Amino acid sequence: MHYQTSLRVGAAQINTALGDVDHNLERHLALIAEAQRDQVELLVFPELSLTGYRLASRVMQVAMPLEDPRFQTLADACGSMQLVVGFVEEASPGEYYNALAIFQHGQLIAVHQKLNLPTYGGLEEGKWFTHGSELTQTDIRPGWSATQLICADLWNPALVHAALPYSAHRSTRPAASSAMTFPTRKTGR
Repeated sequence: MHYQTSLRVGAAQINTALGDVDHNLERHLALIAEAQRDQVELLVFPELSLTGYRLASRVMQVAMPLEDPRFQTLADACGSMQLVVGFVEEASPGEYYNALAIFQHGQLIAVHQKLNLPTYGGLEEGKWFTHGSELTQTDIRPGWSATQLICADLWNPALVHAALPYSAHRSTRPAASSAMTFPTRKTGR
């Protein structure tokens, strides 16, 4: 089997409309089409890219079960490109995950649930989400695989270490760190 020595990767950094999944889906579809034209083989969107990050009590309103028809829309759009999209997974009533949906070849091939939920300072993920329980590894094409971790998962050295045997080729690390806001200080000038 022939293995290629390079992989064309795209990072889709977008400004989401908080809580507006349909609007954000349209933006995703436009960028997916652009990535297809550019022959991207792995396209990664940020953490919670379909919903926005600072959801708080809106988590339940934007949560999507895996049977949601919008996932098939994304699957149909990706073609052979592997696509990584952030969303709120509704697993059962009252059980919600900060998750990644991974699509390829017209189907949802895997879901990764965030493992390390920060809950301190301005971060309240542990208040709204259930933590995941395992690493997720996917094959992109022969010779290339990816291990997914989401933002704060990287803050746990044990998770990073556990991912190493699987991430020799590529690892995806979607984050919404740009959603953080910091207080401004006024100077006396």
